[in-house]
Amino acid sequence: MTQPRLLLLEDDIQLLALYQKFLEAENFAVTALASFSEGMQFIDTHDRLDIAIVDFWLDEKNAASVLDKLRERFPKTPTLVVSGGNDTTSIETAHAAAQVGGALAFLQKPFERQELIRVVNDLLARS
Repeated sequence: MTQPRLLLLEDDIQLLALYQKFLEAENFAVTALASFSEGMQFIDTHDRLDIAIVDFWLDEKNAASVLDKLRERFPKTPTLVVSGGNDTTSIETAHAAAQVGGALAFLQKPFERQELIRVVNDLLARS
């Protein structure tokens, strides 16, 4: 069986490395990117993606454009949005916006390794 291909977009470099470590330990093929522009370029240039994990705030931009592009290019790929909120947007607003954008799941930072892995596996089982 091939490794599930996972796109991980997180602009906090320490969290990006931590999440990547968690996911690779579970045998996921992870493409870990730290910026909005890198994420958009990846989506435009790749033809297979099994799951996407997207931080709601990337480079001070919300993930709406990324979610739209994911839906356009990979309509059957499940998306998990993660967020710790920011000074202007509550967690509830970020969660609602993620749902409107097509995300199938949302995790509030900080979260535990087991919770991330459980949600990712649940999303893959549904796809």
